[in-house]
Amino acid sequence: MKWKSISFLLLALGTLLSCTEDSPLGISQRILDDPDDHAPWLTQLTQNGATIQVDWIDNVAGESGFSIMRREGDTGSFLQVGGVEADVMTWTDAGPFTDELVYYYVVRTTLASGGTDDSNEMQIEYNEP
Repeated sequence: MKWKSISFLLLALGTLLSCTEDSPLGISQRILDDPDDHAPWLTQLTQNGATIQVDWIDNVAGESGFSIMRREGDTGSFLQVGGVEADVMTWTDAGPFTDELVYYYVVRTTLASGGTDDSNEMQIEYNEP
């Protein structure tokens, strides 16, 4: 009986950790009860040499595609810098970029019905390779 209790506690702890925003592995994870479950969820921005890879979770059924929006610095407007078809969940931004400038990203769903939904916003500082 003692081992069953310990196993249950370990299972419960593992479930709790997987539901937090920042997992022990450093991977930003979606909180399961997120109210924006109809929008894509931006999960990671990664600089690979002179490019930035944008990754997200597709929480949308019936989308016709995604637009990748970028803003340079703290102010200004988001501009579309790329797009992908439905069910694609990664895109690589080839810039151009300015060294040591912070870039903000949003992934916008284009719904077959014509509407749009925006993801959460994430940022990354670009450093010249």
